[in-house]
Amino acid sequence: GAEILQGLQLLFERKSTQGSAGLGLWDFADPKLIAGFAVAVPRYLLSTALKAPTLILVLVGLYIVSSLVAYLGFLGDLIFLAVEMVLLRIILCVLLRDRDVILAESIRRTCATPGGSGTVVAVLGAAHCNGVKR
Repeated sequence: GAEILQGLQLLFERKSTQGSAGLGLWDFADPKLIAGFAVAVPRYLLSTALKAPTLILVLVGLYIVSSLVAYLGFLGDLIFLAVEMVLLRIILCVLLRDRDVILAESIRRTCATPGGSGTVVAVLGAAHCNGVKR
């Protein structure tokens, strides 16, 4: 019981102000982060539409089908919710993981540059901190 309470306490701590390497749950309630999220998500969706128009067409088709499934009532709502959750998870995981790998490789490459000062400063968004760290 005490270990669970300690784990929950660690989860809800604001870690970014303590110089900790990780992020706590409250770090994601930062107003600037929330405002940035409102800009970043549409930007990522637009870049995905430009790079992979077929994916966007499939998603639009899915929403059209889901509007037809809505006539099934509560069952249609459950089906639609399940499909949305799966697709959102897939899209976000792919976007974040790909970007994390690119960022980590860029940081590693910069660190390995001969003749550098030996110090590298990387500014990352909160969603990428843990992925790049891995």
